[in-house]
Amino acid sequence: MKHAAIAALGAFLLASLATSVSAANQNGQRYLIGFNAGNRAALVQSIESNGGRIVFELKNVSGLVADLPAGALNAVRRSGKATSIEADGIRQLHAHLPDFTNEFIPWGVLAVRADNVWSTNPAANTPAVQPGSVAGGGTVVGVLDTGIDFGHPDLAANIIDDRGSGVIRDFIDGDDDASDPVDPLATIRGHGTSSASVIASVDNAVGVIGVAPKTRVRPYRICFADQTRGCPLSAIIGGLDQAITDGVDVINMSIGGSAGFNLEASAVQAANSHGIVVVASAGNESTQKPSFPAAYDTVLAVGAIDIQNNPASFTNTGGWVDVTGPGVDVPAATVRGEGQDAFATVNSGATLTLDPNPLSGSALGSRTADVVYAGLATEADIATFCAANACAGKIALISRGAITFAEKVTRAEAAGAVGTIIFNNVPGNFFGTLGTSPSTFPSISISQEQGTALRTAVQAGTVNVTIEVTATDYDLVSGTSFSAPHVAGIAALVRSANQNLSPIDVRKIIQSTAIDLGAPNRDNVFGWGLANAEAAVAAALAAQ
Repeated sequence: MKHAAIAALGAFLLASLATSVSAANQNGQRYLIGFNAGNRAALVQSIESNGGRIVFELKNVSGLVADLPAGALNAVRRSGKATSIEADGIRQLHAHLPDFTNEFIPWGVLAVRADNVWSTNPAANTPAVQPGSVAGGGTVVGVLDTGIDFGHPDLAANIIDDRGSGVIRDFIDGDDDASDPVDPLATIRGHGTSSASVIASVDNAVGVIGVAPKTRVRPYRICFADQTRGCPLSAIIGGLDQAITDGVDVINMSIGGSAGFNLEASAVQAANSHGIVVVASAGNESTQKPSFPAAYDTVLAVGAIDIQNNPASFTNTGGWVDVTGPGVDVPAATVRGEGQDAFATVNSGATLTLDPNPLSGSALGSRTADVVYAGLATEADIATFCAANACAGKIALISRGAITFAEKVTRAEAAGAVGTIIFNNVPGNFFGTLGTSPSTFPSISISQEQGTALRTAVQAGTVNVTIEVTATDYDLVSGTSFSAPHVAGIAALVRSANQNLSPIDVRKIIQSTAIDLGAPNRDNVFGWGLANAEAAVAAALAAQ
């Protein structure tokens, strides 16, 4: 799953922002501090006189982010000049691929009926945005995420590229370049690019097409591309504040955490007050507990469904969820070269067709070898099935279960295997990850049915296969991280149809026009239902 979130005080603060605004504080703790406007100067004096440092101040909310050394917190509290002081925290970023060489409409865009808004060419069976149609033109969506691939051919024409402006839009490194950078610790690099792709991939004859293919995207880097470091609240708030200053029409945040924070809530409310529709993912913990920022009253909270309109197995639910959107195996652009595809061919020894998925973290490359069955690849199984170098130079066929995928692959490779095939222990195939223990050789997954047939053939004789994992510019992505951008794209279409609608108007239209999937009216599983671009745009046009 590829599941990822500053305004300067003034010119004299820009130099201090050249270093990372979310870097670990060496001398204390980072805090989110709210204040009444008349107390600003006294608060700053209290912070600095106690050895603290102003990291940045917000333009649209009476608040700032500061580093306070040990012992200074109580002194700043006692000054009485702050309305709230909260420790900085972290929010989290909430496949055999189609043929992307010819543009197609992803199933999610079809499900929310966005293509019925901007019109396609059914005779040619290809996407075609018709001149004069409502396609998001004149709107900007701020994507607060891991950053973006500015050069991706399926997005570049719709990205607002302000690199070199000197305005901070990367709140991780504290600079003006919101690219999704190369990072050896990254496990979900491309998250922001995929979120933007769902919203606004262009109509350009290759890849996919977004929900609102004429809207512009303005990226803000507020998250590291891994779940450990996540999205610092200070960066999220900085991104919200700058998006308000930039005047975007819609904000998408595919992030979440279990608690609300005063300064974050103030920034969200400020966005609402400035006419911005805020959309956020409901989260992937399979719980009814509210996730923030989605659970704030002025945010559209979006759960996830699969292609059969069933709730995604991971989606959060509850009375605080407003609507649902497509969020399972969504085809989308990713950072170029970060996507993976897998192939497998049985060369001899059996007549089987294999339809694999790549294991996330797999090495790229191709291997041709005979297959050896290695059980579950536990220590005992490796000792049994790989005895006397039986796995050396072979491709290991392993059953899912008992231990992690990473452990299976690591043990098989240690026994000399040059590739790994893991087959499911329940019907169908799956998408798995090797986490922080990437493989040396290609590693793929196949379905229970295909794996069982291959195991039977291997136990009966010699079976030779070729497996391959290749890099791509696209991926299949899952999570409420990608259901939310479908709704953000719909909000852009609604705003494009009627610029006079307030954020609450847009939220009400999207809620009231949703396709009811569960119990009549709003329910705790689907909210108001599956967001419906066609009906929402019709309602927006009727309100003119």
